[in-house]
Amino acid sequence: MTPQDILPGITDLLADAQGAGLRMAIASASRNAPIILNQLGIADLFAGVVDPATLIHGKPDPEIYERAQQLLHLRATEVTAFEDAVVGVQAIKGAGQFAVGIGNKHVLRQADYVVPTTGDLRLSDIIANFDSRNNGKESRQIHG
Repeated sequence: MTPQDILPGITDLLADAQGAGLRMAIASASRNAPIILNQLGIADLFAGVVDPATLIHGKPDPEIYERAQQLLHLRATEVTAFEDAVVGVQAIKGAGQFAVGIGNKHVLRQADYVVPTTGDLRLSDIIANFDSRNNGKESRQIHG
């Protein structure tokens, strides 16, 4: 894997989030996440990675998203998380966080905001939807 393997839209999203001073963490069930992030050349953008070996419960339990939130030292209402699966969205919502779904809006209907593909992710749209839900009262941090 190389930086050329990063999904469409993700490089811009990460750059925009970094430019906005948002802290980010990875909540992935993959034990290879740190290796993959290094190979993609983006590991240094994240404040931490949840170690799935330390988890007691799998999705749809919110544990992995709660752990990422703890890495960032935030409240649930300050966090935006990304998912492409129903059980993942359920886990995010169970953690009390803002859920961005990536995929079919009918399948991911529990998400707070849904885009069809990663190429459709725009930080400004995510923030607008987040602020709409929170009436602009909370700070914004992201993980996924």
